[in-house]
Formats: sequence, C-alpha cells, structure tokens
Amino acid sequence: DKYESKLVDLVKNIRGICYLTLEEPYEKLVDVFDLYGIDTSGFQFLDASGGECNAKNCVTVKNNPSDIKSSLDRILKEKDIKCVIVDNVSAIKNIEKFEMPLFVQDTASLIKSNGAQGFFIGKIESLDKQTINDISMLMDRVLGDEKW
Repeated sequence: DKYESKLVDLVKNIRGICYLTLEEPYEKLVDVFDLYGIDTSGFQFLDASGGECNAKNCVTVKNNPSDIKSSLDRILKEKDIKCVIVDNVSAIKNIEKFEMPLFVQDTASLIKSNGAQGFFIGKIESLDKQTINDISMLMDRVLGDEKW
C-alpha cells in the first residue's frame, strides 16, 4: 500500500535508524520491510505499540511521553543513530490533544541535540486542524497526505 511504500522509500538508503513505533507492533513492521527487501537487523526499534518484542534490536517501551523520551534519549546516547522515525505520532497515549505539539517539540529537540534527524509520521485524519497547525510550526518541513 501507499503508506508502506513511502516508509520503505524513507528508510531504504539510511543507516543508523531508530524506529519508534507507537501503533504497529515490531513484528509487523519487520515483516513489511522484509516484503520490500529491507534488512532491519541494523535498525534499533523502540516498540510502544503495547506488544512485546523479543529481538535484540528492539526495546519494549510504555506508550506515554516520559517513558518514550527517556528510552529514546538512552538509545541516542548509546548507539550510533543518524535518523529517528516516530510512527505514528497520533497514536501516542496518555496525552491530551493540546499537549501533542509539546511532545513533538520535546522529542524533536532531543533528537536534534543528539545529532540525529527526525521524521514524525502522523495520520492527519486523527488530528484536529489546530494540532496540525501547531505541529507544523515546529517542523522544518511538513508533507501533507497528498505526497503520501
């Protein structure tokens, strides 16, 4: 599908990826990338989807802002991460809609301060216009779903 092929385009030529999944479990993502011939053994996964991951390149994280940020900070300091993909930011739990832009800003600052690049993927249909506008002001670039 279109969403999967865009994810593949995003990761296929990048080394040092940390993939923070908030919705799809680790196993499903690995299967999807495998279908497209992407080797994920070099990725570091943070799985906050609610499932358990038992792979050596995956850490299970509680789906709340403080656990996510502290786990991400630790991974960024311990590993050679060049790129962090946050998928799907609209699936974060234990947060009010009005707090989402602050979570994105804090997470983006954390990524940047560790010398990595961040990609935040969100489903526009699950975010209100004000939240989208607030998040858009924080990002270097925003691609609407017409590009996806």
